[in-house]
Amino acid sequence: MNKLALAWALASIVLVAATVWLLVRGAPLQTNLLTLLPPTERSAAAERAVAAMHDAAANRTVFLVGHADPATARQAARRFAAALEASGAFARVQLEIPAVDPRSLLRASLEFRFGLLAEADRLALKQGGFDAEQWLVRRLNDPMRFSAVGGGLALDPFGFFERYVASLPYRTLRLELEDGLLVAHPQSGAGLYVLVSAELPGSAYDHSVQTRVLAALAQAENKLGAGVEVLRTGAMFYAADARSAAQREVDRIGLGSVAGIVLLLLVVFRSLRPLLLGLLTVCIGLAAAVSTTILVHGELHLLTLVFGASLIGEAIDYSIQYFGAYAGAGRDWDAQRGMRLVRPGLTLALLTSLLGYAALLAMPFPAVKQIALFALAGLSAAYLSVVLLLPGLLRRPYARDISAVTAPIARFIGVWRARVSPRAGIVLVLAIAFVLAPGWLLLQRDDDVRSLTNRSPALLQQEARIRALTGFEIGTQFILVEGNSAESVLQREELLVARLQDLVAKGVLSHYHAISAFVPSAARQTENRRLLGQAVLADGAKLERAFDRAGLRKGIAAELVRAYRESEGRLLSPEAWLATPAAAPFRQLWLGKTESGYASVVALFGVRNPQALPAAAETVEGVTYLDKAASVSRLFRDYRKGFSYGLAAAIAVVLCVLARRYGWRGGAAVLLPTLLGIAAALGLSGYAGVPITLFSVMALMLVLGVGVNYAIFLVEGRGREGSAFLAVLLSAATTVLSFGLLAFSGTPALAQFGKTLVAGIGVAVLLAPLALTLAAERFSANGR
Repeated sequence: MNKLALAWALASIVLVAATVWLLVRGAPLQTNLLTLLPPTERSAAAERAVAAMHDAAANRTVFLVGHADPATARQAARRFAAALEASGAFARVQLEIPAVDPRSLLRASLEFRFGLLAEADRLALKQGGFDAEQWLVRRLNDPMRFSAVGGGLALDPFGFFERYVASLPYRTLRLELEDGLLVAHPQSGAGLYVLVSAELPGSAYDHSVQTRVLAALAQAENKLGAGVEVLRTGAMFYAADARSAAQREVDRIGLGSVAGIVLLLLVVFRSLRPLLLGLLTVCIGLAAAVSTTILVHGELHLLTLVFGASLIGEAIDYSIQYFGAYAGAGRDWDAQRGMRLVRPGLTLALLTSLLGYAALLAMPFPAVKQIALFALAGLSAAYLSVVLLLPGLLRRPYARDISAVTAPIARFIGVWRARVSPRAGIVLVLAIAFVLAPGWLLLQRDDDVRSLTNRSPALLQQEARIRALTGFEIGTQFILVEGNSAESVLQREELLVARLQDLVAKGVLSHYHAISAFVPSAARQTENRRLLGQAVLADGAKLERAFDRAGLRKGIAAELVRAYRESEGRLLSPEAWLATPAAAPFRQLWLGKTESGYASVVALFGVRNPQALPAAAETVEGVTYLDKAASVSRLFRDYRKGFSYGLAAAIAVVLCVLARRYGWRGGAAVLLPTLLGIAAALGLSGYAGVPITLFSVMALMLVLGVGVNYAIFLVEGRGREGSAFLAVLLSAATTVLSFGLLAFSGTPALAQFGKTLVAGIGVAVLLAPLALTLAAERFSANGR
């Protein structure tokens, strides 16, 4: 073993040891699908808005504990919440609503009550429709007149502040407060559901958090009696389910690939040595891929892990080519001469494969970059292991005779070359194109980002039931409001809200949450004060007489006017309101200071016609409609188009690489089977009604990088066609085994990726002999 081989052997030991250590220690596995997505919005504030709204919902879990008997439901909910609290798996568990003084929740707003008016009261005062006696009569007959929220009749004699509070979006949920519990009554009227909410101690995508929470939940459910139903929803449950599904797929795809490869190699070579050495090169390749990816990115994404399991089939291709030469040489085997025989083809094959994967590095999707880096590192390490290690480990000649396998294959190649002339080859190509052409015309496109995932139907059903019972939902569409100051943001929000109210009336959406509902702009508060001052408080004597006739104590009018005057210039600010307990459910709506000024978010719920929202947003300056899924889908469309052009460019680059060795005609002949494989994958997708996505184009890039290897190996094996094409068929079989199993992935994007790749590679390998036919003279002239 030379010095270079020894150095690589030591490096391989270090790589494998480091990978084992990482896996035993617990390699960081990312399950958050948002990390798949690049920044898509036009500003950092927009991305921050999306992240803030996502985080506000992601680290919260919601449960409904139900039973046909309301008393049993309440008891079960208390036992359930107590078990969750005792487990220590949650940062906070909320069941009972503490009995607090409503004034304490809204004290900050009460201080600024003269600037806070419900919209209906504003319009009435503007239109001159205020009559003190009539309003007092209405107030005294209001069933809420004794509420402490507005401070009673002395502080809020006309009920302006209480009506303002009643207009706030605190009661958008269909929940009722009974005995200190938030409960939901089914529409059937039978039974009761009790709300239990909990906050996670860390990220919903942290495996340790998921493990603790799921264990605590299982124990808590075991303590409940028969007939008790527990519904759940939250990002953590989807993330944990995705992690479990990915682990199952890794096991299935990885074990399936290994089992298929082991069986193939044992059947063909009937020896453990090629099998063990092949798996050695794969292990080194995977070790390099895992350690390099974690070193560069700090974590592995689910998609990378599942994709990596399928890399086994491609990584072993290089060793299979060497084993083919080894078995074909028989007693005349010389390890170094055998390597010199196959190394040019291996090197050329590696370069074309790396070109396909390297193109993925140009994409802005973090997970796709991970996949590309994983493949680049893994294939490079597998190639180096074959070239540097196998000659030293495979010195003894092959003792068995595989002519029973290679002879029929050699005869097939001979018959092909004898009967398929260049003209017949061209006719075959044209016939294939004719058959595929209708499929190309039927092709459709799908750029919806939701094709990335396949969420659990059981969890989706529970989420739908919770939404139906409580009205609780996680909004995915927002409107970003930006301005050069907090005041300009609030003023623009108020203009936007006026348009949103029209959309609510038209049924476009059910409701919305906006900071300006709690904190009107300074201009709006000043106007509200002016309206109260002119319409209500301007004539103190008249106001006193109205109070006297209503039977209220003396001095209320004077106190009211004095409080109004003392509050002059005192306006509620976002900062003051955000510091109060009443702001807790809505703090994520205020982004505050940003790189370009100030910003806030208006959350939209129950959107029934998304197309109407951008138009409403565009009418107000500094307002942007945000729909992350739609933004990324548009980005997918743009990159699918760009990547299609990139595929064409990559084909040209590969042709240039091949032309340097085979000439232009020979290079085109070597490339043609792969091009037919790409064409077949597209045509079959059209016939099957499977739309083309960004991931389909990614798969076609890899068909180019991998499929061309088979023609290269066959051309480089001239003179030993039997063993060369046997190795090609074995390589294709292992790759199809690996990527074919991706077709059964629960992740739609990976499934489509696998189907496209298998179709393309399958056709490319079957038509690989065309390379010999269409440029036979060129290869003969060069002695190949």
